[in-house]
Amino acid sequence: MFRLALLMTASALLPGEVTFHKDALPVLQARCQGCHRPGEAAPMSFLTYSATRPFAKAIREAVLSKRMPPWSGEGHAFRNDPRLTPAEISTLVSWADGGAVEGDPRTAPKPIPFVDGWNIGKPDVVLTMEQPYRVPASGVVDYQYIVVPTNFAEDRWIAAVEIRPGNRNVVHHVIALVREPGSKWLVEAKPGVPVTREPNAGITTQPLADLPEFLLSYTPGRPPAALSPGQARLIPAGSDIVFQLHYTPNGKETFDQTKIGLIFAKEKPRQRVATLPISNRGFAIPAGDPNHQVSSAARIAREATIQRLIPHMHLRGKAFQVDVVDPAGRRETLLRVPKYDFRWQHAYELAEPVPLKEGSRIDCTAWYDNSPNNPDNPDPKRIVRWGDQSWDEMMLNYVDVAVSPDSDPRNVLARPAAQQGASGVKEKFYGVYKLVRFTNEFKDGRVEHPYGPNSVGRITYDRAGRMSALLMNPDRPKPANVPVGASAGSWRNASETEMRAVMNGFVAYNGLFDVDEAKGVVIHHVKSALNPNWVGTDLIRSYKFDGKFLTLSVDYPTSKGVLVWEREPD
Repeated sequence: MFRLALLMTASALLPGEVTFHKDALPVLQARCQGCHRPGEAAPMSFLTYSATRPFAKAIREAVLSKRMPPWSGEGHAFRNDPRLTPAEISTLVSWADGGAVEGDPRTAPKPIPFVDGWNIGKPDVVLTMEQPYRVPASGVVDYQYIVVPTNFAEDRWIAAVEIRPGNRNVVHHVIALVREPGSKWLVEAKPGVPVTREPNAGITTQPLADLPEFLLSYTPGRPPAALSPGQARLIPAGSDIVFQLHYTPNGKETFDQTKIGLIFAKEKPRQRVATLPISNRGFAIPAGDPNHQVSSAARIAREATIQRLIPHMHLRGKAFQVDVVDPAGRRETLLRVPKYDFRWQHAYELAEPVPLKEGSRIDCTAWYDNSPNNPDNPDPKRIVRWGDQSWDEMMLNYVDVAVSPDSDPRNVLARPAAQQGASGVKEKFYGVYKLVRFTNEFKDGRVEHPYGPNSVGRITYDRAGRMSALLMNPDRPKPANVPVGASAGSWRNASETEMRAVMNGFVAYNGLFDVDEAKGVVIHHVKSALNPNWVGTDLIRSYKFDGKFLTLSVDYPTSKGVLVWEREPD
């Protein structure tokens, strides 16, 4: 159908010659020049005929394959969707196929009046790192945090903001954070002096009330986010801007001096916009797994609207999805990214804001390819967990919400999954437990003890994301012809009846585990087990903590299995 539309559109262009100035340039202005101009992310400029002509064939191939402009989102209408229409593709293809003719310059549209160095227009104020940061020629550079004071004597509403790296060749990403006066976050950092993040001091592990406010992020190729008329972000008086900088050495020692430009709102806005994180820090992606799923969620405690979504993973990221579940349980998919590309990390601006009712839930689901078939995989033999560097992973989705200007947007999310990671609910599991009782409770009121009334067991969860479980009936009959301490081969002397009794009274398995707090379940990813049918499967159990006791339960067709465990002293 798309090819037919393309051919029909192309045929409509045949009577007149397709030229650069009259036909191709308007498309390039509308869709490409934001990046394809000097000083921007693209390596070549499409402002003039002489600069564009050498790339006519490459443009043709890129637009036909839909590789350019880059875009990965589905599921909703997005106002920043840069994809070309069939007519626009046809125009560029026809221009290239027709010899990339220049045509009459008098037919060209007026040039777009870009502000040199800025996409948002001329800023009201520009804040710059006090001194350049030296990026070494090689090695790993930890995340750097640099404080830039605003010296604002009064609250400032920000209508537009843009981050400009000083050296795009080595800047992997930048996040600008607003640190309010009195904040204890990075309290030891002095203005202009780089600080390396300490363990557990990250922006996704702290209580929301203590978080610095996310102002904007930069990644190559992502244009600044646009706010609607009547919307603005808030920078309170006396706040600092803290740059989080991720540098990637490229073989040559160099320097970066990143800056940020701000345009002030002319009046108090109708809505305040803020960016909130939803993440899962407690995952462990098994080695070689081609489709490992990780979930996170956040409950809505205050009404708001969603404006924008920014999913973030690293090199093993495969796909991402964001859903909203209303209080009645109805689910709506806001965003699907079926082919996540670490090189093009988009922000998805919803064409129409989506209202969030109190009691709703935002569900985020990520899939990872940790197999050898992933050409970007740094090491498919490694279990992968949360980490800053690209060879580690992240499961993170930023959500832009809009609230009234006098509301605190941090109250919108109640216990987001950003709080659930290694310092949250998963941490409650860490330890060794002994079995208190194992019962099978039937719907007709009967209660059975599958491994006898004196069943014993141990279950272990460790900080590396591993788990193991063992349960048995201590009263199992001992095989008559198998001596105590006998080798494994001696079990051949046991009868079939004796072996069945032994096996029916024993279970053991181990693997990795994840916790989905939104669903109230712990997921055991089984890697080895006495029962071979369990290997490679997920055993999902509901959980409940009560002091030192952990209750795990699973629903069967006619009954519920309930296991009560008691944590042993450390």
